[in-house]
Amino acid sequence: MDLILDIGNTHSKAALFLNDGIHKKFVFDKNEEGMFEALSDYKPDRMLMSSSNGTLPQLPDFLKEVKTIFFNHITPVPVQNLYESPETLGRDRLAAAVGSAWLYPEKSVLSIDCGTCVTYDFINRQNQYLGGSISPGMRMRYKALNQFTGSLPNIAPDDHFSLPGKTTEESIRSGVQQGMIYEMEGQIEFYRRQYPDSIVIITGGDARYFVNRLKYEIFANQNLVLLGLHQILKHNDQ
Repeated sequence: MDLILDIGNTHSKAALFLNDGIHKKFVFDKNEEGMFEALSDYKPDRMLMSSSNGTLPQLPDFLKEVKTIFFNHITPVPVQNLYESPETLGRDRLAAAVGSAWLYPEKSVLSIDCGTCVTYDFINRQNQYLGGSISPGMRMRYKALNQFTGSLPNIAPDDHFSLPGKTTEESIRSGVQQGMIYEMEGQIEFYRRQYPDSIVIITGGDARYFVNRLKYEIFANQNLVLLGLHQILKHNDQ
């Protein structure tokens, strides 16, 4: 059994793998003290830890003897990384590309991760990671409108909004969420002009707000980053 620990900016995730499938998955708040308690009944054979913010938790005794890989910019990966500053590349972004390449071998894939930020990452059919884009996430956009203006309220995302918005709340939602849809469709169109047969995968905590609104055919996979991290673990333990 393999254990993947993905320490994110907002949440932390743990996944137990049997072969290439997820046996059990846990999602914790960023500073969840019960993370290791929830895992204490399991005895993994090997483990990979990844952190989006550079900090890693102190391992409890029952995990200290497990063969562990700490994923960083010098960790070998099963794709060719052409990013020009690999030391600054988010671990989750590279893992999403690895997961995309594993799910769709010999295909060009654009992954869209809707989390704290929205990241776009592209891997071609030659298994080369080319890079991508980073933009503010949905909640970051809502919060910024409230914090950087004197009168706009801080509202929550919603599945229902109209364009044009007929109230301030509707106008904010249509500006943020419909604006993100236009952004995503623009990114997809850019890559498909160059790679007409490319596949698009959407993932992340806020993906559900967009998966049925994009005009392009896309695939949703909430475990894309975890799958990529598991393939990196396997690649380093051959």
